[in-house]
Amino acid sequence: MNMDTFKKNRIVIVGSYNKDITIRTNKLPEKGETVLGELINSGPGGKGANQAVAAVRAGAEVCFITSVGMDDNGKDAIETLHKQGVEVRLIKKDKELPTGTATIIVNPQGENCIVVVPGANSNLTAQDIIQIEHEFSYFDIMLLQLECSFETVLTAASLAQNNGTKVMLNPAPVQNFSIELLEHINIITPNRVEAELITGMKIDGESSMCKVSSFFHEYGVDSVLITLGSEGVFISSNGFQKLISAHEVDVVDSTGAGDVLNGVFAATLNNDFSGLIESAIFASQAATLSVKKVGSQSSIPHLNEIHAFIKNLSKKS
Repeated sequence: MNMDTFKKNRIVIVGSYNKDITIRTNKLPEKGETVLGELINSGPGGKGANQAVAAVRAGAEVCFITSVGMDDNGKDAIETLHKQGVEVRLIKKDKELPTGTATIIVNPQGENCIVVVPGANSNLTAQDIIQIEHEFSYFDIMLLQLECSFETVLTAASLAQNNGTKVMLNPAPVQNFSIELLEHINIITPNRVEAELITGMKIDGESSMCKVSSFFHEYGVDSVLITLGSEGVFISSNGFQKLISAHEVDVVDSTGAGDVLNGVFAATLNNDFSGLIESAIFASQAATLSVKKVGSQSSIPHLNEIHAFIKNLSKKS
């Protein structure tokens, strides 16, 4: 994929920032079980922040809208994102709640379980979004997740649509979801579980993924990407449906792989949706590369790393 053929997308991301605490163990604990940890580290995270960094590293111009506490973690968040090249001027500094945190437990297979304490993310309100609506017409794409309040997400999607900005939704975590949001969405990127929960349909093969995609299309969503982890990505757009297989790699930590896919996809997608398949393949390969490292943001690859990884894959095939 020649990235020189893509213009530099202008992306606004409304989402969460969390301070991640990652613990590696030999096994994930069962209910009531205590296990010993091997390593512990901390760093920036949150689905919104992860996707912002992924998009910037893939070449996009990114403005991030979130809420952090007026604590050390909040100060670190703004400084770290700014150093990454993310525009931080619209980040809210909340006086009431601390910066959000996430505790992530990872086993040797790269599988994880996560506990998120939203903190200041809960105080990013619909009114905050309304006050900055005038900013939205500048951007090509708005990228959303569901780690902020649903009302905030719905307001952001509606206002972006009103300003001619394409809206992309990564519906994670899929809690208190309302179908009315789909009316304002151009692209949706659920994983298997999220797609099943939203549609009420079981995914057990390509035919079921076609049916799930049709559900979203009926509500006005133009393009559907169902992410399937090691199985790849299923795409449905403009009558075209295809399963893109993922390359096998040794998984170290799968945390944030979906965020990498979303950020890179938004960064490389043409505004008229041309090249959608190429962008999805490129983003899927970036996500595959990310699972070879530990950490949410430390594992996000830069553009040159993605190209080198793809070039190496082509040599092996």
